[in-house]
Amino acid sequence: MTNIERTEKEMNGRWTLSKDGKEIGKMQYRWLNKSKFDIFSTVVDKEFESEGYGRELLDAAVKYARDNQKKISATCSFAKDIFEDDASFTDVYQKN
Repeated sequence: MTNIERTEKEMNGRWTLSKDGKEIGKMQYRWLNKSKFDIFSTVVDKEFESEGYGRELLDAAVKYARDNQKKISATCSFAKDIFEDDASFTDVYQKN
């Protein structure tokens, strides 16, 4: 079973994904202003790559943005590629 938690300190934050109590991935972001944050890093442990966990982290970020009327930019290539290839994110994604 997986669990995703968001933590934030000052202008930086992250979503952490755990599986069976062990951290296996994280997505980091920084606030650019009060209404927009930039995803700059997504990392999933090698043994769990290609299992969709990076997308789970991205979906958590998108849900947070939608629920809180925020916008997202992405300097992380993983997140940027998904945002730019999927029109369903146009409500939250803003190119840099």
